[in-house]
Amino acid sequence: MKNIAKKSIITVSIFACVLGVSYYIVIPAIKIASIKHIIYEIPKLPGFEGSTVVVEAKYEDSKNSIISQNTAVPIHPGSNYKLLTAAASLYYLTPDFTFKTNFYILKSGGKEHLIIEGYGDPTFHWEDIQAMALKIKQANVHITGNIYYDDRFFNGEQYGPNWKEEWKSIHYAVPISALQIDDNILYIQGKGSTVKKNLHTQTAALQNYPSIIDHRALVDHGEPYKISATMSDKNIITLEGETSGDNDFTTSTNIQNPSLDTAEVFKQELVALGVANNQTSVLPLTESTLPTQVTTKKLIYQYVSAPLSDIIKKMLTFSKNNYGETLIRVLGEEKNKISQAHGSQAKGVELLQKFLTTEVKIEPEDFIGLDGSGMSPSSRITGRAIIQLFEYINKQRWKELFWSALPTSNNEGTLRYRFLSAQITDQVIAKTGTHDFASSLSGKIPRTHDTILFSIHIFNHHIPSEYTGITVHPVIDTIVKLLDERL
Repeated sequence: MKNIAKKSIITVSIFACVLGVSYYIVIPAIKIASIKHIIYEIPKLPGFEGSTVVVEAKYEDSKNSIISQNTAVPIHPGSNYKLLTAAASLYYLTPDFTFKTNFYILKSGGKEHLIIEGYGDPTFHWEDIQAMALKIKQANVHITGNIYYDDRFFNGEQYGPNWKEEWKSIHYAVPISALQIDDNILYIQGKGSTVKKNLHTQTAALQNYPSIIDHRALVDHGEPYKISATMSDKNIITLEGETSGDNDFTTSTNIQNPSLDTAEVFKQELVALGVANNQTSVLPLTESTLPTQVTTKKLIYQYVSAPLSDIIKKMLTFSKNNYGETLIRVLGEEKNKISQAHGSQAKGVELLQKFLTTEVKIEPEDFIGLDGSGMSPSSRITGRAIIQLFEYINKQRWKELFWSALPTSNNEGTLRYRFLSAQITDQVIAKTGTHDFASSLSGKIPRTHDTILFSIHIFNHHIPSEYTGITVHPVIDTIVKLLDERL
């Protein structure tokens, strides 16, 4: 794989140079033909053999395509799939939608219990919980019973269909629940030591994690080494890798039970404020755990998130899979309101399918969806369907909100450094997408004279994900440059 990647880097560099020269000598009459020829040549490059190159581009408000190559072929869009989830969320939930988290004091048997009722807010960070804990203290309560976390708003599906097992320990595939914290990642810092038993670690947001197994190998080197961490379904963290005694390390691991960890962080902060004590139990809210004799239940505080418009921007700009997975479950709750069922991934996908076919008028054969982020290996969409979505969005009152949420070249997010080597003349507003051997870029080039909508995909190439930035992206970026400067 590394040899293929090295060959690809050299070939792509030569390829880009040839394209740069050809820009100045190809006459206007054969512009489209030359781009089609380039698209035809890409599957012949090392690492790209047999790949499918999809390019659909058209001027905004035009019925005819500038170029349409393989645009009816369903491909895996990677995180381009989030464009669909974002549009459906803005349509059904509206840009002003907010997540709400409720805090109740329940009195039973002379004790005061706290109930944390979650509705999926994916934006919680440690500092937010510290601020909420202070609000609870200001409500003049003292928890003498238990802390219950209620995460029943979602039906328990933590991952998407067909997600690979090995993904579940990587930051982009965290489990989803109705209570979440710090993108469901636990951060770990370790102090160097020449004696393993003297290892000191600090975890956040939940501090002093009780179960850490140290499998590091101590080596006699003065250089830092990468330490990996994994958390089991029993919340046991295992550290592995090599470290020298005089170097500190920083690592992270996916939280396996986000609802429990979120509630434990609340307890941690409430103990620090004197509202609870270390003996306070943290329990899931179920019929078997809830006290039977309840005298009163009072809402003491409601936390309201930033509006959906802000959440969509974070999801698209930084390509947050956990946001996409949360929103698809909320859409499932929207579909189930009549039956009073809780939000599910499958129901959310059903509503997304309805949105695309009935509102956007995309043909059913142009889309296969299974989750909210595009992580599922079986997800598919055509290039023409993405352009059709863009055209639909341009007719909505929230169109400016949508486009402003996308990454912008030479700005923040996943396009911040993307077009530096391509030196594109105009700004690019687009969503990136990377999956196993699939790379995508879809968006628009807002030129002063005529804006171009585009959707570009290279599907079934042979370049591992860690090399796509130096091999696949330059090829896609060159096509974008040609669309911009030669049309």
